[in-house]
Amino acid sequence: MTRRQFVGTSLALWLLIPGLLFALWAILRLIAPGIGEFDQAYRLFFTTQFFPDGANPAAFTPMAWFGIGLWLIIQAGVCLAAEVDGQVKAAAGVVLCAVMALLVFAVPVASGLWDSDKDHGRYYNSATTWHLPKAAPASARHLTDGAQPGTGRCDLIGHPGDMRTCIDTDAAAPHLGWEPRTASLSGALAAMTTSASPLQRVDVWDPTLTYLHGPDPGQGTWSAVLNGSGRIQPVYGVAVWDGAGTKAQVCTYRDGYRFGRAFDGERDNDLRNLIAEKYRHLVYDDGDIWGYCEAPPDAAGKLPPVPERRPVIVIPVQRQVPFEVRSVRTAAGVLILRGSASGAPAITYQPTVTAGQLPGPVYPLSLVSAQRQATEWAAGRRFMDSSGFGFEPATDETSMGNASEFLLKSTADGRLYYVTPLAPNASRSETVVGYALTRADEVTDGRLNALDVHLLADGDPLTVNVTRLIDSAQEHVAAARPTFVPNGGKLVEITPLSGDRWRIFGQRRGLTVLYVDFSATATVRPDVVDLSPSGAPAPPQPGKPAPADTSGCGRALTELPDRALIGCTSDFLAELQRRQPALP
Repeated sequence: MTRRQFVGTSLALWLLIPGLLFALWAILRLIAPGIGEFDQAYRLFFTTQFFPDGANPAAFTPMAWFGIGLWLIIQAGVCLAAEVDGQVKAAAGVVLCAVMALLVFAVPVASGLWDSDKDHGRYYNSATTWHLPKAAPASARHLTDGAQPGTGRCDLIGHPGDMRTCIDTDAAAPHLGWEPRTASLSGALAAMTTSASPLQRVDVWDPTLTYLHGPDPGQGTWSAVLNGSGRIQPVYGVAVWDGAGTKAQVCTYRDGYRFGRAFDGERDNDLRNLIAEKYRHLVYDDGDIWGYCEAPPDAAGKLPPVPERRPVIVIPVQRQVPFEVRSVRTAAGVLILRGSASGAPAITYQPTVTAGQLPGPVYPLSLVSAQRQATEWAAGRRFMDSSGFGFEPATDETSMGNASEFLLKSTADGRLYYVTPLAPNASRSETVVGYALTRADEVTDGRLNALDVHLLADGDPLTVNVTRLIDSAQEHVAAARPTFVPNGGKLVEITPLSGDRWRIFGQRRGLTVLYVDFSATATVRPDVVDLSPSGAPAPPQPGKPAPADTSGCGRALTELPDRALIGCTSDFLAELQRRQPALP
């Protein structure tokens, strides 16, 4: 191998990959423009897997350094071949490339692979604050081990050499007052599926089902996008259901306000491709998308009927950003999609949204879920791996996969929050020992919303077992509505209300027919409220204290009429439930 051949081979080796990448970019951008999704996926692949911060070598991922090390070994082979040929003295090059390859594999590759998942946890935990009562619960003992004094909002910094966890000590019990929902998610899905898809290739898009709270309690509605598919059928509109009756109402695109694409469309009907082409740096999850029916109120402040309103689709978006030697996702604002006279989607990008600007969530639910899941790193790798530190959604089979990130409206400040009741990780116990809260109605590009994790003191009345809660609700329903379960009824979707009070819905043949408001500590008589076919309940009386016994429950059971016996049984079960934690 001559010196010229050696230099040419070395240059070709190091320019091969950049040349192939440039050729692919040229094909995508110059020869085959308009393939937005593929172009975006290509860009995101290289930024997430190799170069999160472009050409900055300090941010190269372990995979990028692995490729560099591999190329150094190949270069050492080229040098060795030249040395053996005898025309080029390249022994020093062999040694140099081999040593550099070993250093690359030993330092940036090995350390990067070890710290990559921890860096993911570090990034999301940077926006998390742990609120502990004065007497910290047993589930938090690993969190405060070795903690040092903090500043500002952080009384303590847990694991300062590892995660730098922000801890607020002596925290007051959180305000947990939420406006109740008017119907369950599964009931909404049943109502929409049976009545809101009148056209071929149009279906209720399940991931977009979202509960939108109204301006006043009891005015909330479920909404979902009616997505099209194929080469012709665009998005049809937005379906809304307020829990009344068995049919959803729909606001549709029509003349003068048309929408010519679909999320599941093909070719010219492909909305995802259009979004990716216009906003290459923005990504989203289907479960973050939601829609609503928009219309200005009249002079009397009254909105027109739903069919006369205009559908609007909102997409809370994210973008990839570099962090240490990997990439992570952060919030990036929202995309607002409206119709137009021509049918071309009118897309507006809004990087910042403040509370009240839109009627639903603007912070991505999937990002909140990622932040919550990353809390298992708060006590460091050791306690996460060896002790199973962390918390997961408290759930039960009645939750039907809908047990976390409830979108609820606070009765204290009127703001929207994602709320997750938490149970200990790596445990079969479904006892609620805390709550994770994140504001859902505001977002700023490039910034994570704060995640506040409130842990309850051991023995706190709000510490309840979800399975027992549901068993208690089933007993109350069986006593008050004996025919409910035999006729195919079941309880679904338990959500917190305020303090120790919860609501669970009763469903029969896909329809929501009742709900139960009850106290976990049995201090309030349960309210079993039947819903009429119109969806209007009998006026409930939440919060009413249990009245004194006037039914004669102290008499012999044989003397009680059937109705009194049923009522007394409910009272006995409630009292037993209240005493249960104290039983030996």
